[in-house]
Amino acid sequence: MRPSHNKFIKNLKALRKRYLVPLGFGDIEIVDAREPLRLQPIPRDAERAKGHEREGDKCVLAQTGMRQYSTRFVLVQKYFAYAILLDTDGVWRCFRYVVDSATRREIELFDRGRPFNVGRAFVLKVPTGNNRLDTRKAATQARRERYPTRHEIYDARQKRSNAEKKLSPAIGRLELAQERLRDLERTEKPRSVRFTAASQRVVAARNEVRDLREKIADAKIAECKAANSKSADKPIRAYNVIKYDLTTRNGVVGNYRFKNAA
Repeated sequence: MRPSHNKFIKNLKALRKRYLVPLGFGDIEIVDAREPLRLQPIPRDAERAKGHEREGDKCVLAQTGMRQYSTRFVLVQKYFAYAILLDTDGVWRCFRYVVDSATRREIELFDRGRPFNVGRAFVLKVPTGNNRLDTRKAATQARRERYPTRHEIYDARQKRSNAEKKLSPAIGRLELAQERLRDLERTEKPRSVRFTAASQRVVAARNEVRDLREKIADAKIAECKAANSKSADKPIRAYNVIKYDLTTRNGVVGNYRFKNAA
């Protein structure tokens, strides 16, 4: 069984990065379909899809859609499907469809090794209700307005996590540049071209490490302030929110001691 939509494509940004950008459609507009999409597979589509059973952009229905509508991209997932088609105003757009239960069942059987039923037609339906993009965006915005502090803490944690992932490689690059500079100090003159370039690399690496550490500190401060704010959401209390000691060393602003206050 191929992964569900929520697990395989968490959001539209992942869809763009994984599929659309490599094809040169990184800036294309993704919209809900206004009309159903009819697909009629033929044996040639099933032949082309052999060996790509679990790949949504190369399966039988994807091959059928690219052949019927002369497009470069059709993606069929467990619950949703995407196809780049020419709109009525002459603009190429990525249309979003809903995969019904009958089509989903046929796809799952094909993924398990059963021959695809090429003698019947399939219809990708128009998203309705909660499956529409505008409905999901409105629901997300409503949750953010209802629990603003929760999202502030989540955003701060994401920023801190991203900066911490980049910090260790940056420290490694700094140590390597410093080691290279020490080696050149024995053989090169202080104002030589190679020595100057090595010095500049050390300065750049040091600045990168400093910026990442500042980002981590800012994210920790934002997380702490959001968790300790008087308007904090009640559901936050159930989570294990880390509280930091924000007292400064020697009165220096920004030189915080990030210790767990608990």
